[in-house]
Amino acid sequence: MSIALTVNGVVYNYPSPGDTVNWGQPATQWAAAVTANLVPRTGGSFPITGEIDLGSTSGMKMGYMKTETATPASSGVIRLANADQLSWRNAGNTADIYLTLDASNNLSFNGTAVAIGSYVSSFNGSSGAITLTGTMVDTALGYTPYNATNPSGYLTSGTLTGVMVDTALGYTPYNATNPAGYLVGISGAMVTAALGYTPYNTTNPSGYLTSGTLTGAMVNTALGYTAQANLGYTPTVDGHTNAVSSITPGSSTPWTNSNSYPVSILINPNGSTIFTLIQFGRGGVYHTIATNISNNQCLPITLSPGDSFSTTYTGSDPTILVIPR
Repeated sequence: MSIALTVNGVVYNYPSPGDTVNWGQPATQWAAAVTANLVPRTGGSFPITGEIDLGSTSGMKMGYMKTETATPASSGVIRLANADQLSWRNAGNTADIYLTLDASNNLSFNGTAVAIGSYVSSFNGSSGAITLTGTMVDTALGYTPYNATNPSGYLTSGTLTGVMVDTALGYTPYNATNPAGYLVGISGAMVTAALGYTPYNTTNPSGYLTSGTLTGAMVNTALGYTAQANLGYTPTVDGHTNAVSSITPGSSTPWTNSNSYPVSILINPNGSTIFTLIQFGRGGVYHTIATNISNNQCLPITLSPGDSFSTTYTGSDPTILVIPR
């Protein structure tokens, strides 16, 4: 009775011993199939159509393994072409991680170049067998760290100095004698510095004008321009010049602004002068604007064209200035 034998997926009915009928052809077919599917010892092409599973207990021993990709390596146990890669499955079983060569023949792991052949040949001016020194560490850090005796840099007794405190504060504090900086004395210079200007002196702290203190220079400063010649200035305001100065109008002879522009009358008593009455008006109708103006008082009056003013006073002649507006 024949035995079913499978060669490369094909079943052959091989004759058993004692078969006498039609045993020659099946034996020949089986022998031909076996011969065609044996791996030749002399090598050559022997393509297979599926993976060969050799089990988990033994492996193959060979001189080398070569890729089917064109232009493989000509040496080594595993001979791959430039485009081939070695791959592993990642731990999450979601993708392959591979080792390959890039176009510049650099080894690349999962797309990232692997630095092989790069090593430190020199450091901080030293080369060869390098001995790392504290100076090298300081240079690399960019600063000098604390030493081994006090690595955390705690302040120890005697190390805190006034200079260190000043540096930390950003300014020099008051000294130990008066740390809160209370004033222990005050001087005129300190007051002037605090005010930002020099105040009037104690004789006349309010700064009133006194007899004879009104000068042409003071008027110049107040006006902001230089006034008439006999007062040390020639006024020119809005095209008007030649102010009248040192006029002494009385009640019988009032002074009238005959100019085409308004003027300011600046009245300043001199010494013992007392203005008992000051009036101004138009067309002979006067109104009293001040009485009993004495020394240390200065009175400005504005007169429009055609306005007049008159005064009654005792004592020395006053200084009365007429200034164009």
